[in-house]
Amino acid sequence: MVGFGTRRTVVLLIVSRSLQLGSVSMGTLALPFALLPRGVAGAAAIPLGVAAVQGVLGGAGGAVTDRLGRPLPLVAGAALTAGAWAVAAGWGASSAVACASAAIAGAAGALFLPAATALMQQLVPAPRLLRRNAVLLLASSLTAFLAALLGGVLIALVGWAAALAAAAVLAALAGAGSLLLHRDPATGNLAPGRAGPRRGPSVPHGPALPRRWRWLLTGQLGILAAVATVAAATGPPAGYGVGTVGPIRSVVAATGVAAVAVILVLAPVRRPARLALLVGLGAVPVLLVGATAAPGWLLLAALGVASISHSVLDLLSETVLELHVSAAVIGRTAGLRLLGPGAVSVLALTARFSHHATPLVLGAAAVAVGSTGAILLVPRIRRLTAPLGAPAPVAERQPG
Repeated sequence: MVGFGTRRTVVLLIVSRSLQLGSVSMGTLALPFALLPRGVAGAAAIPLGVAAVQGVLGGAGGAVTDRLGRPLPLVAGAALTAGAWAVAAGWGASSAVACASAAIAGAAGALFLPAATALMQQLVPAPRLLRRNAVLLLASSLTAFLAALLGGVLIALVGWAAALAAAAVLAALAGAGSLLLHRDPATGNLAPGRAGPRRGPSVPHGPALPRRWRWLLTGQLGILAAVATVAAATGPPAGYGVGTVGPIRSVVAATGVAAVAVILVLAPVRRPARLALLVGLGAVPVLLVGATAAPGWLLLAALGVASISHSVLDLLSETVLELHVSAAVIGRTAGLRLLGPGAVSVLALTARFSHHATPLVLGAAAVAVGSTGAILLVPRIRRLTAPLGAPAPVAERQPG
């Protein structure tokens, strides 16, 4: 098991995951530009295609984590991402290569993300999980923002191929970090990364959930993530160009996420499951406002709230799974949570370009509110608590 008990290991995990997400942010920004000069319709579908493949294969990627341990999926996911962007940088102007690269990047995410969630559960004591995940949220959102900013500069000054090459470098660095975090600095040996005797293979951090409630909660978190994906596909208000709204939305989201992350680091949250379900409703206002003839400024404000709630929902969802799902199935559970956003990606694209998107958008809002209200009526889920006591200090491993 990866149990070196050092802060270095957790820091490496946070850095590796942030670099991986930054790579995906830059790559999905640059790859559509490879298709635009050829007039290929649907270049904007590339990012949604990555999310779709990631969601469909998330359960399988999580099962690999549960069976083979954490190191292999982490390193393989980062390596596949680097390879996908490197190939696209060389031959991405071909629509077939661009689509294949997007599919490989999605499959890589299906391997990397569940393994990262499982490893965070394994490394961090329960009372510190939310704070460590808040630090992860802060680091990954900042990295993704800076990567997208750098990618835009490279695309404007050098070209899309340079941005894809930079994305490949970020993914390669994430892979190198994944290798390092599994290497014991005292012996140089690689750890197997499986759930070990510190908690046992079937004991979760916090109060255990029966299987039916576990899948119900996981499914609801996936529904809320899917609705957030629909909200993310909402276009800018009439009279506002994408080139204006995009940067504003990115800055507002990055600032808001940073503020929320700092609050979560400083303030304990006793019921993260309940908070996650309520935060997930932050995507509903943009769906309602976008389906009506509301003022443009109101839609801009709703877009900012939706972007912040989407990121915070991801943080809280992972924390809930790490607390209440056993280590033996944490990988596949985390992977299946990706299914909602992946499956709805095609619908999100439809909502963006269809002339009959209003019923879909309003239906998504109704599903989010109704299903969240229903699951909050379940006392076993509504009253889930996180351990807040101070954990026992973990001794640093001494050389030799």
